[in-house]
Amino acid sequence: MKVVYSCSTDLKGKVESILQKDTTEKISFARQGYDFKDGKTYGVEGWIIYLEADEDFIKWAEEQFGDLVKKLAEDKTNEIALSIKQEKDRASEGFGNLFG
Repeated sequence: MKVVYSCSTDLKGKVESILQKDTTEKISFARQGYDFKDGKTYGVEGWIIYLEADEDFIKWAEEQFGDLVKKLAEDKTNEIALSIKQEKDRASEGFGNLFG
């Protein structure tokens, strides 16, 4: 399941601290993996959090965030997910060129 949340710039610090807490716990953002990026790149005000996880983790994440974030619509989520995948693919290709 792919989900993208947005948060305002003034809440960035609070959201970052949620993402970075309990990194050694069985359920944590650090173990799951996430992308936290400036929303301007994707046409979104503030910051975005991209998660690709199962339904249970998404539910847990939403409990952690509370009302600090807003879930984006499915079409915008798919657009952002594709952009992030392409960025990661290009980065991998770059490493291949360096070490290939």
